Amino acid sequence: MVARIYDVLHLNGFRKTVNGLINKFEDTRKVSHLFSFPTTVSIEITSACPLECIHCPRSHRTSNKTEMTIGHLSVPNFVKILEKMGPVKKITLQGLGEPLLHPHIFQMVREAQKRQFIVSFSTSASYYNQEIEKGMSESPPDVLSFSVDSVEKQSLEAIRVNHRIERFIEITENLIKAVRRSGKNTKLHFQCSLMKQNIPYLDTVVEFAKRMQIDTLSFSELNFSYLEHVQEKLLLDPEDSVYIEKAMKQARREGINATYIPVAGVKRPGHVLCSYLWREPYITWDGSVTTCCGRPFSSVHNVGNILEAASFMEIWNGEEMQRLRTSIRNDEVPFPCNGCPLAEEVPVSMSVTA
Repeated sequence: MVARIYDVLHLNGFRKTVNGLINKFEDTRKVSHLFSFPTTVSIEITSACPLECIHCPRSHRTSNKTEMTIGHLSVPNFVKILEKMGPVKKITLQGLGEPLLHPHIFQMVREAQKRQFIVSFSTSASYYNQEIEKGMSESPPDVLSFSVDSVEKQSLEAIRVNHRIERFIEITENLIKAVRRSGKNTKLHFQCSLMKQNIPYLDTVVEFAKRMQIDTLSFSELNFSYLEHVQEKLLLDPEDSVYIEKAMKQARREGINATYIPVAGVKRPGHVLCSYLWREPYITWDGSVTTCCGRPFSSVHNVGNILEAASFMEIWNGEEMQRLRTSIRNDEVPFPCNGCPLAEEVPVSMSVTA
């Protein structure tokens, strides 16, 4: 036990460990004013992306009349944000854009790692060149996640406009090879968002994960909060749960560490499912702080700008954040949380027993 405590403190640092414990307590109690920093912060280093995926709120911002500017976070501003993160444990370099489009992403990885942050990001494996190969071989993140919607040609290409299955597989394989050449212990993860277009083909994702020797795999339900106009085309039926059960059993047989992540649940007084207002804020490329990755558009709602604030806690404990937390604690659904299945009263997710 003593050795285990030492390992945790050595890995996370005493201040990060204590902050994590306080943050978990404050989240459980749903207090409005926090003493703790969040445990994870998502930083959108770019809002650019070459794809137009049918389930991405970025792709549908025109039809849902959501304003969004396209740009890159500069390295000096990124460092400025890092210097305000205090005992935050993990920095995720992603948002609505493709992180590998940022020309200085691996410099950002190094800047965050040298400040003792765990660094992760997710890629759609849609963009690759020699600079990316070099960066992955020399400065990979601590966790690299791949968005794997399908490995069946018709399914993947129906989901990802402007992408081809052959190119997706080629880039994924090249990225994994580059990371492994680095000799670093980067954790590799496949994440599959569940929708009508890929639900019959989850076995292809499991097979690909096995072939690529991926560490972990997750099947996640979609949050349709920003996709009202297309959700009928994507929404699963209750009977589709058999595909998830089959994939989970297949993964277990293959020795793959797989999880199923439902998004919906029943809102109960004092037991609101959402923890993002306590544990994981989202920062857009221009420095705007939004409540979570489910509300990524600063033009719709933001609680301040980290580049302009004297400190992160000035925003984290600002009047608006405390108002939002108080509403959720009182079992009310505040704007901008309306429509989100983690706050609204919605049907329970599909039951998966595998």
